[in-house]
Amino acid sequence: MSESEIMKRGPGNPTWVPGQGGNPNGRPKKGQALTDALRTLGNKRDVVTDEGRKIARKKALAEKLWALALAGDLQAIKLIIERLDGLATQHIITEEKTVTILPPPKPRTQKPEEVEE
Repeated sequence: MSESEIMKRGPGNPTWVPGQGGNPNGRPKKGQALTDALRTLGNKRDVVTDEGRKIARKKALAEKLWALALAGDLQAIKLIIERLDGLATQHIITEEKTVTILPPPKPRTQKPEEVEE
């Protein structure tokens, strides 16, 4: 195909050069999702314990959450219960019928990663 024929292509003449599409660089890559970034940072082992050991950030965060819950922090207690047992089912009774509202399904997660101490 000559260069003049290539220049004529457009909406009325959608002839493409063999091997060259309309988007040669392909679809742009997505940015890193927040969940992926949080997971990556949570796996960093840079928190130093009182004993001088380095542990992963997510383990340190879990220990802090448990400490708050054991100290009586109701939000921490609620969060731990919801994470371990799931949200409770709610029943709404109306004059006509009983409606059961189920908690949203738990998000599918990857296989839990073992965190070394």
